[in-house]
Amino acid sequence: MESGTMGTKGHVQDIIPHKTSNYASTNDPPEAGIPFCTLKSFPSKIEHTIQWARDKFQTTFTLKPRETSQFATDSKIDGFWEKLKAKNPSKPDLHRAIKLLSIRPKNFMDCLQLALHKFTSFFRNSIIQLTYIYPPDYVKDGHLFWSPPRRIPKHIEFDINNATHIDFVINCALLFANVYQIKNVDNDRNNIVKILAGITIPPYQVKKDKYIESDETATPEQAKAKQQKENFQPGEFDQMISKIQELTQSIQ
Repeated sequence: MESGTMGTKGHVQDIIPHKTSNYASTNDPPEAGIPFCTLKSFPSKIEHTIQWARDKFQTTFTLKPRETSQFATDSKIDGFWEKLKAKNPSKPDLHRAIKLLSIRPKNFMDCLQLALHKFTSFFRNSIIQLTYIYPPDYVKDGHLFWSPPRRIPKHIEFDINNATHIDFVINCALLFANVYQIKNVDNDRNNIVKILAGITIPPYQVKKDKYIESDETATPEQAKAKQQKENFQPGEFDQMISKIQELTQSIQ
């Protein structure tokens, strides 16, 4: 008996020694992957949301922290900055490096603020942006865009009185504290709720030129290539490199 990783499905296979084929004698057919745009912006089934959560977990608590630590380590190697400039990285890549280094928490308060930011980003900002680009009455190829299997989402505002919202932020903050080896962690739920109640969440400003892929055949690389390219203003490249140097120096 085996339960699958794609949702709640499972299967059973009868095997009798010397009378039937064994488990290893056959190969399972390849599983169909979930389209990139469905996983990122248009989930319609429980297995989509499960895979979305797994991907976000790995990115947030493994890939991004590892990338930040590796960058900080490599920056101490002689000639690193000269090699970085020679690669002529794009503006979005430098923005990403600055963002990753800037949000690295230094104490548990930072972890709480970062966790609250993640909640707001996942469940409010991205939904507001998506429904701005594709409003309820949006028509594509002569058909209403938000037709089954697509489901139009509704954004969520963080509610200090909602236990699920609080659980998300607390557990996310504790994971950040563990990943970044933060000491003096406060596990008192009442204290954390009081802290969160004092944090002001700014309104989200939609990005009018943001591109959101809706083609189910597109790969992540193809979607990234379609995004509007940003050009450096005079002196901006050196300013961004200097900012990255400043941020890496603060990491032990």
